[in-house]
Amino acid sequence: MLSRADVRARVAELQELSAREVQLDKAYVLRALMKNLSMALGEVPTPVSRVNRKTGRVETIEAHQYDGTAANRAAELLGKELSMFTDRHEIGGPGDFSRLTDDELRAKVRELYEAAGVTVIDGECDETSDSLTSGSSGQPEAVQDARASGRYVPLFPVSQDGS
Repeated sequence: MLSRADVRARVAELQELSAREVQLDKAYVLRALMKNLSMALGEVPTPVSRVNRKTGRVETIEAHQYDGTAANRAAELLGKELSMFTDRHEIGGPGDFSRLTDDELRAKVRELYEAAGVTVIDGECDETSDSLTSGSSGQPEAVQDARASGRYVPLFPVSQDGS
């Protein structure tokens, strides 16, 4: 049927008309999710059809129903739109890091941070306290230099008091 030009033209015309009426856009989808969430939580009535056993007729009533699965899914999709959740992805295969020595692991972390444009802080570890050596301000020297340059991250944990 679509091989006929007049049928193709009419189908295209109806599709265009339908698309204009629906206006499927981000705002529409968000409104639909909000409405679905309200209905799933039982905050607004939901139309429910049932068969009247005496008359055999289908009757539609409005009922407040709770559907936890639908509510959770709608809330999840809305939360994703608002960037409320962080998807975490494993880097490397399972066990890739467990067989590395501490020095190899530090080198890998440094490589990943530098690839992301983050300045890595290196410092001398004090054998007795496991802390970075501090400069005159009480902050480790590596922290002082890195803070002046912008983004930084310590390769070793650094406490607020510099110890």
